[in-house]
Amino acid sequence: AISVPMTMETMTDDNVNSSLTHGAYLEKLQKATSIEPTSSKIKTKQILQLLNYLEQESHNNNSNNNNKGDGVLLDLISGDAIICIAAAKLGIVRNAIAINPRSSSKVVAHSEGVFGKTCEFYTVEDLLESSSRPSLLLDNPHLLSEKMKSATIILCCAPPVLLRRLVPLVAALINDHDDKVAVTMVHHFPPEQCIDGQVQDVTDTDIRVYHKIACNTILEENTEKKQSVQVPMDQWVPPPPEPCDPDEIDK
Repeated sequence: AISVPMTMETMTDDNVNSSLTHGAYLEKLQKATSIEPTSSKIKTKQILQLLNYLEQESHNNNSNNNNKGDGVLLDLISGDAIICIAAAKLGIVRNAIAINPRSSSKVVAHSEGVFGKTCEFYTVEDLLESSSRPSLLLDNPHLLSEKMKSATIILCCAPPVLLRRLVPLVAALINDHDDKVAVTMVHHFPPEQCIDGQVQDVTDTDIRVYHKIACNTILEENTEKKQSVQVPMDQWVPPPPEPCDPDEIDK
């Protein structure tokens, strides 16, 4: 892995306040999404580091020089969706797409004025199962397929066991595109999926950036499993995911 410095100031205990706008806004979102107080300080620091990286990467994709983020963030395991909401609200990215967010997060995004606008929420049933055959998600003619393929930053914040299952999908999204990256924080893809010269650790953070990722071993495992399945996987097509309707949110 290659260690690279951030062009923006790295967040530490001494300079977290240097990003007061980001920090103050995160504190507000954390209260709204009911993050446990015991983990709040650590999580705030990590998210600030991630938002700084996303801002840097998104601005690098901006050809208009208008000081606004032009990246598209795709959070595959969004959970409380706090990163997507903050990135959209603060203008760090042009658009943020949260997959399978908690219901409470939709209410927060709606109250922040970004729901269905610069922050979109989608529910995908059996995401991990579908990830083993990316074409099921990416080659079907539905709205989310185009949204996923438009993403320039694919965020994967999940435990190792889930990250391993996401490898084929992430590889399909970034490997043939020089302008796209996958990002992990704290937990990372298995070492055997790393390609020399294609992985970067962001200095003084728990963030790792992948420009390409190997998936041969994962595909071989999936092939072995499919041999014992009587119904061929290529005959199964999941229903197209639908965006959440703002009118159906409990306010």
